Amino acid sequence: MFSGQDWLLQNDAGPHVEHETFTVGFPPIVVAEFGKALDTAAKIVGVSKNHDFLTGCEIELARTHG
Repeated sequence: MFSGQDWLLQNDAGPHVEHETFTVGFPPIVVAEFGKALDTAAKIVGVSKNHDFLTGCEIELARTHG
C-alpha cells in the first residue's frame, strides 16, 4: 500500500517485492498492520498470477468501495 510518501507492506519476502522496489526506486517499510495509514492510502496493490482471482477482487472492491 502506498500512503503519503511511504510504501507499506506486511511481508517483504513476497515474490514481487524486488521488482516493485526497482520500479518505484525505494524500499518498502514493513509494518505489522496498516492501521491509520489506510485513511491516507493513495494506492493499494495486489499481485497474483491468478488473473481470475484478481478479476474477482476488482469486482468485489468496486462493489464495496465504489
